[in-house]
Amino acid sequence: MEQIWASPNLTVPFQNLATSITNEMRKSETLRSSTVPGQLGHVRTVLRVRWYWITLPGFLLLVSALFLLLTAIESNRTATPLWKGSALAVLYHGLEAKVRSTLEHWDLPSQMSDASEEVKVKLRRDPMDDVLLLRT
Repeated sequence: MEQIWASPNLTVPFQNLATSITNEMRKSETLRSSTVPGQLGHVRTVLRVRWYWITLPGFLLLVSALFLLLTAIESNRTATPLWKGSALAVLYHGLEAKVRSTLEHWDLPSQMSDASEEVKVKLRRDPMDDVLLLRT
């Protein structure tokens, strides 16, 4: 007992004590051959699902899938070209209206990419609206 009280770490002495007791029980002939009265228990996992917590994420998933499907159908119906990750569409629509009206209209990303090599723009603040605009 003195070792337990003197030890700064109680984990090691208790592990040693448990190991010693286990070894003695395994060595003892009387404990190995005797039966122990008691009840046998069964482990059973109980799971309670609260379905109302899944309704909002499920609803959002269904609405997102529906939106994606309708977008694909509408894009296919109107033959909209795929712009994917091109920043040209964003830059083109960021031009002020009078500059955009002087430029031709492009239907395909490749047409806009070819034309973008000729157009020079600068980002400037509009004094009237206090917004940033791309100007030629």
